Amino acid sequence: MVIIIGGKLYCFSPQPYYNNFNKRLIKSPKLYFYDTGIVSSLLRISEYTTLRTYPLYGALYENLVISEIVKIFYHSGKRPPIYYWKESNGKEVDCILEKNFNEIIAIEIKGGETFSKDYLKNLSGFVNESTSLKIKKYLIHPEAKATKIKDITVLSWEDFPSELIKQFSL
Repeated sequence: MVIIIGGKLYCFSPQPYYNNFNKRLIKSPKLYFYDTGIVSSLLRISEYTTLRTYPLYGALYENLVISEIVKIFYHSGKRPPIYYWKESNGKEVDCILEKNFNEIIAIEIKGGETFSKDYLKNLSGFVNESTSLKIKKYLIHPEAKATKIKDITVLSWEDFPSELIKQFSL
């Protein structure tokens, strides 16, 4: 779903991913802005120092990463196969990119000041629920150094676009 205001496209809404899951999933759509500058302006955030300490910084960082993923697909002439996964108990994975019917990329996006291994929990839980799928898992964090923790690749946003382009041959 996209939202058009005054003839301009400002927002998009990925659909929930619920392929082959037995749990109760939340299926209400999430809303993202293509331009986080608009969101910052609406929230009256004009400086990076204000943004970094803003209570919704994590949500704004998630919006930035998700919107850039979508833009990479569109600039490559492809429709972004983007979803999210959220259970009724609160577990969620921010972004699911579907490569084909049995292969996906699961992405968790965290904007906290420092990296925490707790950030990996939702990706691990998602994998346990979807054993029939081939899943590549990524955690995106602004301060991350490229590393692998178990089967999860941890990257900064700066390193992720090249990985995405490689995975989807964009």
